[in-house]
Amino acid sequence: MHSNIDIASFYNKAQAESLIILDVRNTDEHEIERVPNSVNIPLDYLPKHTEALKEDETYYVICKSGKRSEKACQFLSEHGFKTVRVEGGIQSWPGELEQSNDFTALL
Repeated sequence: MHSNIDIASFYNKAQAESLIILDVRNTDEHEIERVPNSVNIPLDYLPKHTEALKEDETYYVICKSGKRSEKACQFLSEHGFKTVRVEGGIQSWPGELEQSNDFTALL
């Protein structure tokens, strides 16, 4: 089972602590803008990349609005990982997002 965190609490926690933030949006979405220090594993690729994750870590899972992160948390929880779903997703992020400096990522 996973837990949830509202975006304001997550933002404050991310400012104060070193968190493992897993962004499950598509790679092109992540390249354009992302929560600082997030790692991108698109939802569709998650089943093939669980070997890169550690069961003793807690993963804060985010997407655009919360739907993909819900699916990712459910999958990861079923496979023994500790997850916290970020409610509201990146579209609710109150801080600055990292932006791509590469114009080709926008095409």
